Amino acid sequence: MATAINEHGDIVVSPERLWKYRTWDERGYARRMIECGEIFFATVPSLNDPFEFQWREQYPTNPREQREFLEALCHRHFPYDTPRRRKQRREGYGHDLRRVLRGHDDGICRNLGEIDWGVFCASATNSNQVMWTHYSADHSGICVGIRTRRFDKLFHRVRYRPDAPTISVWEYVNDNVKLFAELSLTKSERWAYEEEWRTLDYPGAMSSPGVVDQVVIGARSTPEVRQEVIDCVRRAGYPIAVFDARFSEAGYQMEIIPVDLLHAP
Repeated sequence: MATAINEHGDIVVSPERLWKYRTWDERGYARRMIECGEIFFATVPSLNDPFEFQWREQYPTNPREQREFLEALCHRHFPYDTPRRRKQRREGYGHDLRRVLRGHDDGICRNLGEIDWGVFCASATNSNQVMWTHYSADHSGICVGIRTRRFDKLFHRVRYRPDAPTISVWEYVNDNVKLFAELSLTKSERWAYEEEWRTLDYPGAMSSPGVVDQVVIGARSTPEVRQEVIDCVRRAGYPIAVFDARFSEAGYQMEIIPVDLLHAP
């Protein structure tokens, strides 16, 4: 296990190795992961779960508390405003608040903010058949092993819940960074089979040579793809172990078989 201390002083223990399921196609993400250690951080809207980074917000419904909240919010984020400018902001936010709460008598509604973080997601397992189907083109792609100690980012385990969490909008005044980090790690329990870990950064590619140390070739990969993967591994500037995934004859299982690169074509 890899252990680190995050910015909040919490101990984070992640697996020594995490797995990224990839298709093998002309976009080249999988090739660049192997040869260059390129890690791609996807934008939140591009993620396949439509409920990613969404939670429910509890707004005050009492007019007095609404005024207090808007005043505190403006003071927290715009401390140098003149009284006149702050009043203008408060009135503008008040209009937005009334629009948001229209039809929500209990003051609870889904968050509407835009999230501009980049996300890299990986799994704790390389033998999940559903993951192979969804993310590796029906077992015809690959699964890439990532050494967490060689990656200059902390991975955090995703938490799965039956319902979306609800937070008080006063947390926006408190600027509770730890809470929002936890919300970014929360998903529906329907995705629990993925055993996901994730890390956040700016969207786009990050190069981390040597971060990949294993590659599993899908059970339905063509001979041409298998050869391309092996050639790609040989071009990498660091050792990478290669495995074949196979469907077990003993039942609904997968076997991960080492490939002898010294005797492979």
